[in-house]
Amino acid sequence: MVKKRLQKYKAVFWQKPSEMPSKGLAWVLFVAQLIFVVARDILGGQLKLRAAGLSYTTLLTVIPLLALVFSILKTVGVHRHAEPFIINLLSPLGEKGVNLGLQAIGYIENIHVGVLGLIGSVVLLYLALSLIHQMEEAYNAIWHVEKSRNLFRRFIVYTLLILVGPVLVFGAIAMTAAIVSTTFIQEMMKYEGVQVMEYTFNRFLPYLFIISAASITYFIIPNTKVKIISALIGGIVTGVLWAILGWVFASFVMTSANYQAIYSGFAIIILFLVWLQISWLILLTGASITFYLQNPEYIAEPGKKSVEQAN
Repeated sequence: MVKKRLQKYKAVFWQKPSEMPSKGLAWVLFVAQLIFVVARDILGGQLKLRAAGLSYTTLLTVIPLLALVFSILKTVGVHRHAEPFIINLLSPLGEKGVNLGLQAIGYIENIHVGVLGLIGSVVLLYLALSLIHQMEEAYNAIWHVEKSRNLFRRFIVYTLLILVGPVLVFGAIAMTAAIVSTTFIQEMMKYEGVQVMEYTFNRFLPYLFIISAASITYFIIPNTKVKIISALIGGIVTGVLWAILGWVFASFVMTSANYQAIYSGFAIIILFLVWLQISWLILLTGASITFYLQNPEYIAEPGKKSVEQAN
């Protein structure tokens, strides 16, 4: 009796959303199925393995990548706007995480790419591009794309992503800051309603960074055509997950006195490695959501293929 009832519920859960009597129920069913298949992908281990691999590559390439990006941002004079973004990424680690971010920024600012020479610059660029390449491999696996870009296209896309992307994002931030500093806007700031809007904007600005960066990677990096709306929704989910899990992780750090007592000075390193892998897992989860949003035919009952996939 119980088995038949479970089979009935299972059949209802895996029916096509288009068969539901209303659009509202169809969306509820689709979201429920989407959450299930993404959770299945995470628990299945592939996303966790990809996140672990990306975390390892990040440890080797993050300094060269940031050094290259900072040198470009310095050229256009907007590197100062990138510093709060980097610090915010480490904010779930608590005060020590913020200090770690400040130390990393100080170290990166002292790196002069121009004095490395041709060979040093090429090596620096290669290390920076290798992380993007591994991201493409992870995204392509999520999107069921078997073939990567050829070497020439890879170099063009990766270079544009590193050289142009940060300049556009932080250039827009610098422009916004310049507009806010004008006399007219400063006069408007005297009104309470405008002050509330400014506070709200500043409060959510770091998450807008996360959403923008994630959406750009979902749209550009996979070696397939990605719809802007799918990439944007995936980016929004990534930003929300990052905010929620960041708060949870920060709460854990605040109450982990015993953990820090065991590892002493190494505690911040352990916590950084854990948060790094969580961050990559969040990003890959958003990529998985982007894929299923654009390809709902891949949402199928475990052990079965949809009709579209079979064809």
